[in-house]
Amino acid sequence: MVCYELNKEKIPVIVSELLKITTASEIDQQRIARDFVKNLTRKHRTSQQLFIKLLSNVIKEYSESNSDPRNRAAVDWSKEVSKINNNFPFV
Repeated sequence: MVCYELNKEKIPVIVSELLKITTASEIDQQRIARDFVKNLTRKHRTSQQLFIKLLSNVIKEYSESNSDPRNRAAVDWSKEVSKINNNFPFV
C-alpha cells in the first residue's frame, strides 16, 4: 500500500510513542481512550473505519505471537477477538 510505503520508517517511532501510554494509571488509560475516541470520531468516516480495521489486524497478528505467563491473557483474548469477522467494507 502506498501510504504504508511512504511512512514505513515512521512506524517504529509511532509504536514507541503509543506504548508509552501503557505506563499510565488505569484512570489515565481510560481518559486517554476517551480522548482518543473523541478525536477519532472527528475524522472522516472512511478513515475511522480503516483505523478500526487496522486495530483488528493488529489484534489478529498479536494473537499469533509467542507469549509467556506475563502476556498469556492478552494473547488469549486476542485469539478470541480474532475469531470475529472483520469484513469492514471500504466506503
